[in-house]
Amino acid sequence: MSEELRKTPDGRFVYPWPIVKGQKYLIACQCERAAHYLILLFELGLLVSPPPFESIPHSDGTTPLYQIPEDGPVVAFLPKRSTDPSAALGIETVLSKAMWRFVKSEEVDDANKLALEKRFAAQLACSSCQGLGIGEESVARLVERVLEI
Repeated sequence: MSEELRKTPDGRFVYPWPIVKGQKYLIACQCERAAHYLILLFELGLLVSPPPFESIPHSDGTTPLYQIPEDGPVVAFLPKRSTDPSAALGIETVLSKAMWRFVKSEEVDDANKLALEKRFAAQLACSSCQGLGIGEESVARLVERVLEI
């Protein structure tokens, strides 16, 4: 059985499944939409388990409780990122922040949705971004799936 991420019924936490003693952890989420976003990233292979976030002990004293960075996770999604890792990181950081702003509240904010769509369109028009694969189907599908959350 392969590992997957699941969310608690209230969406406040994401956890690996199946639970393995000594390897369990929780990721604190602002809302259920943020939990769905993290699960999507994991399913697409864009988030590792356990995540590279800072952690504190859960109230049980042993389970790590990971805290999502304020600007959300930076997602390495560009197919040709090895061509120029530094430029790729900058591009990925900007679009990752826009995706995080869109999912970090319980209700869809039309302004954040529009900002994400505009940011992606701007990156599609950028020749440096195109050279790193921003126009490939996998990136468009990622943004499309985030907008569905």
